[in-house]
Amino acid sequence: MLDITVTIPSGTCDHGEDEPIYQAGMKNYWFPLARSDPGLLGGILSSACRCLANRSSVRDVGKYQQLALQYKGDCIRSINEAVTSEGPSRVSDATIAKVLTMCSDEVRPQLSSQRMH
Repeated sequence: MLDITVTIPSGTCDHGEDEPIYQAGMKNYWFPLARSDPGLLGGILSSACRCLANRSSVRDVGKYQQLALQYKGDCIRSINEAVTSEGPSRVSDATIAKVLTMCSDEVRPQLSSQRMH
């Protein structure tokens, strides 16, 4: 059994009384799904790198932006492969999660690709 610890900076993601439910959901559903699909894990790591780039010192920003693009490319390749192999009538939960991860990455104005250009 893998022991998972999620560290969330104070002031973000306050779940109040629902915190135990949130932690159980992350441990029992989200992390196993992310571990089962390298493309989904790439999407999550891409988002994490963009967040780190946004919060890092100037000298580290480029490193995190480069990693974010690498992981994003991995996720997009995985989505393309899944769309081809799964077909329109049998889309997996992991594929839906990958697409939503990439969409959420683009709608955050402070972290979007548009701002980097």
